[in-house]
Amino acid sequence: MTGANLKEARLKVRWTQQQAASALGLTQAYLSMVERDHRPVSSSFAAPAVKAFDLPPTALPME
Repeated sequence: MTGANLKEARLKVRWTQQQAASALGLTQAYLSMVERDHRPVSSSFAAPAVKAFDLPPTALPME
């Protein structure tokens, strides 16, 4: 999962960055950095993102 994938999923459910950040336990600023690929998509919030945005399990990063 890349930052662009995360942003695309967020936009599909019509959530603001603030709504998505709150659901994922992040700050809006951090989510913004992730979506712009300035920070990695860590497994600590990739799994909740899969559930929140109803993504397939294959969207999870490989360990």
